[in-house]
Parts: sequence; structure tokens; C-alpha cells
Amino acid sequence: MPSVIRNCSFPLPAFLLVILLFTSFAVAQNFRGGINGTVTDQGGASLPGAHVEITEDATGVVHSTVSSSAGDFSFPDLPLGLYTVTATSSGFETFKVSNVQVSAGTIYSLALKLGVASQAITVEVNAAGVALDTTSTTQTTVLPTRTVQDTPMNGRDFTQFMQLTPGYAGYSAGGGAGIASVNGTRSNQVNWQIEGTDNNDLWWNIPAVNQGGVNGIAGIVLPLDGIDQFSFVTSSSPETGRNPGGTANLVIKSGTNKFHGTAYYFNRNEALAVNTPFANGSPKNKTRFQIYGGSVGGPIIKDKTFFFVTYEHNNFVIGNQSRSTEPSTAYQAGSQGVLAYYGIPVNPLSTTLLNTLWPANALTGAAQANNYYNTAPLTGHSFNGIAKIDQNFTTKDHLSIKAFMGQGNQVAPTDAFLSP
Repeated sequence: MPSVIRNCSFPLPAFLLVILLFTSFAVAQNFRGGINGTVTDQGGASLPGAHVEITEDATGVVHSTVSSSAGDFSFPDLPLGLYTVTATSSGFETFKVSNVQVSAGTIYSLALKLGVASQAITVEVNAAGVALDTTSTTQTTVLPTRTVQDTPMNGRDFTQFMQLTPGYAGYSAGGGAGIASVNGTRSNQVNWQIEGTDNNDLWWNIPAVNQGGVNGIAGIVLPLDGIDQFSFVTSSSPETGRNPGGTANLVIKSGTNKFHGTAYYFNRNEALAVNTPFANGSPKNKTRFQIYGGSVGGPIIKDKTFFFVTYEHNNFVIGNQSRSTEPSTAYQAGSQGVLAYYGIPVNPLSTTLLNTLWPANALTGAAQANNYYNTAPLTGHSFNGIAKIDQNFTTKDHLSIKAFMGQGNQVAPTDAFLSP
């Protein structure tokens, strides 16, 4: 059977992304999120030198700073999640804000007003919803973990999340190459990133990970269970501009002080679907897509070191869904009858070629159009995994190591359904 084999793989480890999260250069990285604001007294006067501390609820990791001469404070490039913000200043009450949500590409702005206190008093409030991002000038759409996990995606392909962002038109398959557009730009004008690291194919300028292979099916896939948030910046900042179609970024999940994990299995089967109308009465061919995998994350050292790993296996079989016309023996006989009627001799070379190039089982059809139905399927599979370790040395020094590994193989007939 003539076929084409497409191998999609990265050496193990496929690539190693090492990001040293130091506050000295964190300002240049904006693929995560941040918290900023001002500390004032009840009259609105700024409080310089106030101690501001934030605690990540899931890990217990603490970050701290002091307010500037204008009372301003900033915590850029924070891991995603819920935080508790505490502000203290000599002679003033302690002010605490809980459930502050940090999302990818957005800045949560807080105005902390401290009242004068003659004794130790702590005022606690709960952050109501997401505050307006008044710091950056970008337009960002953020899909949180629950949306990423629960949204039905054909093949569990994260590139299809682009359909949920403003300014998008078309259908995304394999990164939307050829059939999708953002802000009216070409389909390959989106900047794809994974935690702020380049994920663009050097030749096509479409996603390197989740790039479409046979029938647009991704050769390797980044497991959805490993994605914390999907963010899409429609109007990019200078740091992430690169392409006029905006910037899509994935944030990978991290471990927390509590163990958490998932296990899943998906199965698409032709037994649960009607036959395609293009089969013209032929029986159903196999159309099967099986996906299974799982993830686990947790602490190695509480409040200090965390891990997260996930693995996924994809396997598909897609049978031909259309009939074609083959030069069967009966079809050739009918054609020769037409030639004889007009007195045109049959070229023996043509007869030889027709009966040599086509296999014998393709020459048994009736003398009519759509006389052949090929049962040879497209097949493929991929093995995909993510590993991540986060280390917190101090309140200002953090290390994050991530690795993505993927290997895939796809096989399909080179001439579609014209031969078995």
C-alpha cells in the first residue's frame, strides 16, 4: 500500500525550559500575572516604607516588599493562584486582603487604606471579584483551569481555545493554519508561547507543539491536564508583540502543599455515530480516537519544593469516508464499447497501464461512477508528558524547571482513497 509516514518527535527531554525567577529582572516577564497598588492612610496620604507581604494560599510561599516614597508597591511575575495580601506600618492597623486572584497577563490593583491604631488591630477583607487592570494597556482573555478542563475540544487540542477570544474568526486546527484569523491578520500571525517561551515553528510560523499532521491532527499534543491557564493577548505589549495577531500563552500547573491529581479516558467510536452520507450505502469504516492519561502534583518539601507531572497517550484510526471511481474491468469494457461505436481503436498500452497501475481488487467494481470504496485507514499515535519542579529559596529567589516530551507517528495513504 503506498503510504506516507510522518514522525513527530522531540528527543527526551524534548526541551528544557529553565526560568530563574529573580525580582531583579522579573519586570521583563509578563506571561504570568502580578499584584500592585498603593498604601495610604484613611485621608489618602501615602505611607512610604510600609511593609507589604503576599502569601500564596496553595503553597504558603511568601513574597515581601516595602512601599515607595509615593506609597506604591508591586509584585510582578507571580505564579497563578489565590493570594493573601497584608500591609503593616508603624502606628497603623494591619490590613489584610484575602482571595486575591492572580491570572495570566493581568495585574490585580489594590488600594490599601490603613487606619491609625493605638494597639495591635488587624482588619481583614475579602477581594470581591477581579479588580480592573489599570496598569497595563493590553487586552487579555484568560481561560482559567476549570474552563480549560471542561470545554469540549476535538482531540483535546489547546490551539482551539483561540475560538473563545475576541477578534477571532474561522476554525482552529493545528494552530489554525490556513483557516483562522485574529484581528483580520493572516492565520499564521499569532505568537504562540509556553510560559513565555517561544513555541513557534521556524518554517510555518504556527505552533511547534500541537502542530497539525495527517488530516490536521496534531502530531504531538501538550496534555490539557497540564495547563493551568490559557491566555490570549489580543493587543500585545512590546515585550510579547512579535506578530500582529496577538499572543497565545500557556501556563503549566504547579505542585502545591496538598497532593492533587487526575486520571481520564476519552473514546470516540464509529459505533456511536451515524454513517457518513458520502459512503453511499457502504458500511461504516473505523473512526476511533482514544486518549488516556493522568497527572499528579504535590510537595517535596512543604512550603519550599513542589513537583507536577502529567502523561497522555493519543491513538487514532480514521477510515476512508468517501467513494471514488476506479477503472474496473467492467468500467473499461463499457468505455471500449463507446470507442468501438465511434470506430476508434483501443490503445493496448492504455489497457496495460490501467490493469497494472491499479491493484486487482480495485478493478472488480461495476461499470459506473463511485464504484470503489477503500477501507485502508489513517493511523497514528503519540506519547506526551510534562514534568515541572518549583523551588523557593527565599522570598525573592525562586527557581522553576520544566520539561515537555513528545513523540508521535502517523501513517496515511499518499493517494487518498484511490488505492488500497
